[in-house]
Amino acid sequence: MSGQLRLRKDFSNNESSLTKVSDCSERPGSVCASLKAKNLSLHYGDFKAYDNVNIEIEPCKITALVGPSGCGKTSFLNSVNRLVDLIPGSKLRGELSFGNTDILSPSCDLIELRRKIGMVFQRPAPFPFSIKKNFHIPLKEHGISKSSVRDERMEQSLKDVGLWDEVKNRLKQSACNLSGGQQQRLCIARTLSLKPELLLMDEPCSALDPVSSEKIEQLILSLRDNYTVLMVTHNLAQAKRISDNLLVCWVKDGTGCLIETGKTSEIFFAPAEKLTKEYLQGVRG
Repeated sequence: MSGQLRLRKDFSNNESSLTKVSDCSERPGSVCASLKAKNLSLHYGDFKAYDNVNIEIEPCKITALVGPSGCGKTSFLNSVNRLVDLIPGSKLRGELSFGNTDILSPSCDLIELRRKIGMVFQRPAPFPFSIKKNFHIPLKEHGISKSSVRDERMEQSLKDVGLWDEVKNRLKQSACNLSGGQQQRLCIARTLSLKPELLLMDEPCSALDPVSSEKIEQLILSLRDNYTVLMVTHNLAQAKRISDNLLVCWVKDGTGCLIETGKTSEIFFAPAEKLTKEYLQGVRG
């Protein structure tokens, strides 16, 4: 795709590729932007979770992050929206940007960053309030003062995830009364209501039954054209089904690292690295 940013493991020699970015308060010019990391590492105290990550995520595509447990997949997701800041002793080093946003800037507005970069967790996490309040609380926190506008955002987001017809007559009931699959779709809808530009998904189907998982997969596919999606999954068949690009992680000397990146179809067909081949075949990991 000419002119678009491509997934690649190494950056070019253009030194300005990550230096001409703004503070977090400035929004990128287009909704679909790329995520870039250069020489990125994360420490929890003396423990190095991952090291020397150099990657560029193609915009408006689904990228799956796979690898054995403990290789830093979730830690990388939590770095992207700075959730690692909540962990005492954590330290990010290197460069990390999304569009025109310098994520590691000391002046980064973390509230705005986490609006731009939405997070969907492994287990559904609805607020213990009504379905309606699950939307009104975060929307009001992010400056949407008119109740009518919050209602419009809620309805549209619930329609986007195929949940509106299932809940429109019980918006005042607790969101915790929904099934697991419905709760996960509600959490995705709640994230979409804030109009993010990048969606981070940490094993969004792992706690769901096969029918609910299929609905979530179809939902993720429907988001591809309007959002950049970065998803952690241990389900290699799922990664093969729905992702455009693949990041394969491993643990070397106790530290997480990237061992291969590229188009999902190409890596599954002909992986370049021996470790990747053994992992995909179930021999390692």
